[in-house]
Amino acid sequence: MSGGSNILDRLVKERENILLAEMAAWFHDWQKCIPFWRKHGAELNPGNIASKLDAYRPPLPGSTNASLSLKEIVEQGRNPSQAKKSPDWRVRLLGICHDKAHFDKPEFQELGQQSDLISTVFGFETPPDVNIALEELVLATQHLTDRSQYRRHLKKAFIQAVGDTRRPINEVTLWDWGGASAGLWKAVASQIVLESLSEEPAQPYWRMLSIRFDGLQFLEQAPTISDLIGRHAALQAALDGVRYLLEIEYPLGNEVYRDENGSVFVVPALTGDDAEGNRLRGLVEGLILEHLRQSELGGELRPAIYITEADKQAAVLHKALEIPPPPVAPFQDSVACWWRGEPADICTVCGVRPQGWGAPNEYQKQKAQQRNVCYVCLQRRGRRSQIWAHARHKTTSEERSPWEQSIWLDEIADEYGRLALIVGKFDLSQWLNGKMIRTLLVVCDPSQNTYESKNPSFARIQRVWRTTQVFWQTVTSEDIPAVIQSKWDRIAIAIENGDELQQHLGDYHAYEAEINGRRLTVVWDSEAKVLLTAENILSWGENSQKLLDDLPDRLSLYEPGGYGQRRGFLCHAHIDKNRSQIFRDAYVPTMTLLTEPNAFMALIPASAALELATKIKQRYELEMSKVCNRLPLFIGTIFFDRRQPLFSALDAGRRLLKVSFSSKECEVIQNRACTQQNGDFLPS
Repeated sequence: MSGGSNILDRLVKERENILLAEMAAWFHDWQKCIPFWRKHGAELNPGNIASKLDAYRPPLPGSTNASLSLKEIVEQGRNPSQAKKSPDWRVRLLGICHDKAHFDKPEFQELGQQSDLISTVFGFETPPDVNIALEELVLATQHLTDRSQYRRHLKKAFIQAVGDTRRPINEVTLWDWGGASAGLWKAVASQIVLESLSEEPAQPYWRMLSIRFDGLQFLEQAPTISDLIGRHAALQAALDGVRYLLEIEYPLGNEVYRDENGSVFVVPALTGDDAEGNRLRGLVEGLILEHLRQSELGGELRPAIYITEADKQAAVLHKALEIPPPPVAPFQDSVACWWRGEPADICTVCGVRPQGWGAPNEYQKQKAQQRNVCYVCLQRRGRRSQIWAHARHKTTSEERSPWEQSIWLDEIADEYGRLALIVGKFDLSQWLNGKMIRTLLVVCDPSQNTYESKNPSFARIQRVWRTTQVFWQTVTSEDIPAVIQSKWDRIAIAIENGDELQQHLGDYHAYEAEINGRRLTVVWDSEAKVLLTAENILSWGENSQKLLDDLPDRLSLYEPGGYGQRRGFLCHAHIDKNRSQIFRDAYVPTMTLLTEPNAFMALIPASAALELATKIKQRYELEMSKVCNRLPLFIGTIFFDRRQPLFSALDAGRRLLKVSFSSKECEVIQNRACTQQNGDFLPS
């Protein structure tokens, strides 16, 4: 490992120069957005953007002298025939990568008519939002020294512009186009630095490095919603850390694909490496595994690392995704550490650590053991509740977003105490391996017997995943609020004996308050000394004011009982109605658990379930109509009572998601002539 670390130190030394020059690849075709946005009424001064790029002159790696500006690298590198004449290898390499990226956007004279719209990979077209795009492009150029910031703004701008206006390749946005070129460029640039080359390889090759695990199996182990969302957040935080490791700390390549089973990076094919990429593996595998072991996952998920064969088009993402993910398993040395001197029962959430493990003191350890979990899993629950409670004090819509959503099951139940778990999935198995992408045509001219299929580039495979994920995200942001329509209230119940309660209640934990023989779910906000309602108030009467007026002066608080367990009395809370507060229209009663293409889960009131299922079907028929015979959609609904153990509903949802799609082979018995209309080839 020491030899590998010494070699990677070369990347650390040249990190700033590589990352600055990488920016030129992201921006290299930015001027294509000018005529496209102007068609939609935008007013853009290109000189303002160019002047920002001209202000940065990253030194050539291995040199301290400033050379070409980013503007000059962009202008010279976007034309491959001119770029090869440049004395600067960064420009020559950009020209090569621009040319290689055309694998995603092939040039044919027979391409369709011009379009002012942006298409998805499945052919659904929408107009760009040029106002947002212009604003975000300006913001991107104002944060060029902050990679995460300029990329965040640049993505919002460039997904509103196309790399080509001709159908059907108007699916390639400038974000996809720039991202493909930047990923290819950065990988070869890192190879030049690692191998101390003076120029780019005559024929660059690339590999895909994948970090894979069975993400759905890992999430399925969560018995409650808080555990599921906490595990999902920990998973994404760990992958974000790996991305930082390989994109910034050791700038080796870029992440080009991510799903619930891990990430894939485009990386260089090092000189003299074998077919399995063992030289590259020796450099990075230990770093990646150690980072994941120390991440928020805490060693409970050990991934497998795969490296594909080298390819001169980097068209091997589908091969990386063909390998089945390994089963969920922890790091063995972490297991030995957890159980050393710990004769406790096993955590009911992670299933690998002892109950109470990781607590900073004996009190917190006992609190975790009372809930049959380790302290790590308890913390994942608590942080989410704390963020939710704090968000009510925020002013911006983004900061208040957690408060305006629900994280409590009892809040989502309709007035009769019923909920519905909506599940859905797409079958992408034949798309991610590239087979169905080959059924999408770039050129179709039956009279000349000319048919050209689209290529399964890593950018296009990523767009397939992204488009189906955006589908579920749009269902969450638009369809669910449209079905539910109204927002519901919450109450903050002020407490007079807050200091006394602090000794008995955990910060931001949920408890049961008994009111006239009924149970009201409340959450203890230790900082504000209030109990926040976490239940649909409509089930208690006509309005929230009536519930507040009917509260007794003294509330009995109980620890909720688990499945097969009785609840336990904790203490009495003395109510101050004058300081209590009603939050009108506080939240939309829904909770989205997963928005992965092959695993969508959302909780909504049972009364809205059938209407939502209809809306999902209508959206599918609109956005996926051109591929509905190749991209099946599954929707399922589970109805249950709010007092029913949640794990039984989640288990039913998981079982529905495991239902396999049926397939049917059909024989073509007659070919009909086709005509082209709006970029589509239809029977004439």
